Amino acid sequence: MTPAEWAAFVAAILSCCALIVGGLRYIIRHEVPGILEASNIVSRIDKLERMVLELLTNERKKTNKKRTRRQA
Repeated sequence: MTPAEWAAFVAAILSCCALIVGGLRYIIRHEVPGILEASNIVSRIDKLERMVLELLTNERKKTNKKRTRRQA
């Protein structure tokens, strides 16, 4: 292959890579936030996080009460 053919080959590969990266970037910026909001994933995660924290704090309170009763 001549240097001109190699240059054309490399340019074609770089163009394809740039097209793929640009397409993925567009999808991530414009489509993913809409999907996340539509499915309420963020609110579900927040709700789950609050539930776990509430359970953990309730468990800590119960164990603290048991310890104080035994010591008294």
